Amino acid sequence: MSERDKFIGRYIASERKKLGYTQKEFARLLYVNPTTYNGYEKGKHSFPLWVLMEISYMHNISIDKMFNRCVYYLSLGE
Repeated sequence: MSERDKFIGRYIASERKKLGYTQKEFARLLYVNPTTYNGYEKGKHSFPLWVLMEISYMHNISIDKMFNRCVYYLSLGE
């Protein structure tokens, strides 16, 4: 578990909440076990690339823009 994984997890969690989904609902949309998804958000596991791609698709942004937003979010100390 790295600090990077924790930060990405926190960013994804904040974006998920903006969309109005619970972790369980979001996990189902991604076809991921809810316990596994929880581990992603907590930074216990790294997000697989395909999951990040699905999340960027759900937000209707490119994956590079999503990462740029994540970097910005991290710079704010969130």
